[in-house]
Amino acid sequence: MRRGTLAARPTRRTVLLATAAAGAAAAVGGPTTAGPSHAAARSADQASPKGGVNLAGADFGTIPGVHGTDYLYPRPREVDYYGDLGFGLIRLPFKWERLQPRLGEPFAPAEERLLTGIVRHATGRGLEVVLDPHNYAKRRIAEDGWSKEHLIGSGPVSIDAFSDFWSRLARLFAADKRVLFGLMNEPVGLPSDAWLGIANAAIGAIRGTGAENSILVPGVAYTGAHSWISANNTVMGGVIDPLNRFAFDVHQYFDADSSGTRPDAVSGTIGSERIEAFQAWARTHGFKAYLGEFNGGRNPAGYNALHDLCQEMSANPDIWLGWAAWAGGPRWPEAEMFNLEPWKDGRIREQTAILARYARPHAADAWVTDGAAVDLDLARDRIFGVPSLEAALALDAGPGGSGPRSVSDLRDRKGVRFGTPAGDPLSAIPGDALRGLLGGERVTLLVETRELPPTASPLDLMRAGTEPLLRRTAGGAVELLAGELLRTAALPLAQWRFKRRVALTIDRAQGRVGLGVTGQAAVEGRAEMPDAARIVFALGAQASSGGYLVRIVGFPRFTEKADLAALVA
Repeated sequence: MRRGTLAARPTRRTVLLATAAAGAAAAVGGPTTAGPSHAAARSADQASPKGGVNLAGADFGTIPGVHGTDYLYPRPREVDYYGDLGFGLIRLPFKWERLQPRLGEPFAPAEERLLTGIVRHATGRGLEVVLDPHNYAKRRIAEDGWSKEHLIGSGPVSIDAFSDFWSRLARLFAADKRVLFGLMNEPVGLPSDAWLGIANAAIGAIRGTGAENSILVPGVAYTGAHSWISANNTVMGGVIDPLNRFAFDVHQYFDADSSGTRPDAVSGTIGSERIEAFQAWARTHGFKAYLGEFNGGRNPAGYNALHDLCQEMSANPDIWLGWAAWAGGPRWPEAEMFNLEPWKDGRIREQTAILARYARPHAADAWVTDGAAVDLDLARDRIFGVPSLEAALALDAGPGGSGPRSVSDLRDRKGVRFGTPAGDPLSAIPGDALRGLLGGERVTLLVETRELPPTASPLDLMRAGTEPLLRRTAGGAVELLAGELLRTAALPLAQWRFKRRVALTIDRAQGRVGLGVTGQAAVEGRAEMPDAARIVFALGAQASSGGYLVRIVGFPRFTEKADLAALVA
């Protein structure tokens, strides 16, 4: 997290620091043999990564600053809010200078009490806490009046000083294995081989105290997952931990340069695309990882990207042990794009609601509670839904065809239901199974509402990360052209409650997506019919990611059964 001062009303990265030093070469390096098995981080039977949030505030403001004025540690109520939502992990950013004002000397007693107090509250609730000295591999010193930053390994801030800091911190929390040691936030300004030496020295100091806590090791260049290879972070495969209880800490944002300074996601699948190379490297060498920072803006592309990245991590628990989204905490402006704290009126933030779905135990079977939507991601062969809908993915058997009833049906090529009548949540279809269904077959996604409120949104069909452009054909159909997004907000709306079934047919052989609406309506109002009796969406050239995102959000309203039947694709 690159940030300015609190007085400047900080956004996520108000001040960009310098890019990585030239020593972080673009060559791919590192070991070519499989790495150790890291027993530290999580039990082997964990179904999904442990989800959490950053609780910022202690890292704000000028140095040294005054607590309560320039900076503020999270309070128990912030920890409790996220714990009650099902999050199991807190990443706690703080400043090295405040905890240890003078290098090599004991911690400041007041700061130590603030740190240990909130950590013990969180671990007492059963949450894990990642300690995060939020210093970018540099710090200020009292001897020059805190006037400038000094890189670790420079004259004023030696490697021994950093190791001393971590030996003291390790002794403080060695008795609580729920505390994880994040060596440093986003090192920048030094080459990867130099940082490896610094990290190994700190790990040695930690283990020298007898502490067995898990250790999270970042790379250089802001530890970006997207740049792990190009920044030469593959040399971090040379980490030496006598206990093999470590994992790599990487960060990933969705905007054009991965900086997290803008709310716009490049696409709805950009997160999984950007971590792909790092994930493959980690799997090849037997390494584990935490995603220590990420988030998307409050817009559809950002929400899709959050779903996508969380789905990707849940689908790869052999790599991902946990994650922490940026950020909650007591001092965020209400309008901050990544603020995860509740709105002033108490409503849950949109991003927080999405993240809470994946943070709960067994996230692959978790259930969303924040809206009516079903996403089918053809690029990543995944599908996810919400509890206000019953949905099924089924082979198109024509008239009289029956829908799926259970996950086991998927193995028989019959599909899988989202949300059984008994309420069992089945919100994720494994990618390999979905590939079997979509491999050139004609497939129908059935979405059935029980009683959709009049506030529901109209139907959306979108290609991830694109802009709207429509074209009506001579026959009256509406085409979705390559690289475009269709929002059918122009369809008339009426204020009634009703029941509907929508069929979305994907015919890859014909390169078309068809939309059909069937079922009876409990009509309490009237509306005009749309111009086209049939709405057909043509798939254009595929995106570089290899597919399309089709999103269903609510349904268009129609007045007569005959009208509905005419719209079956």
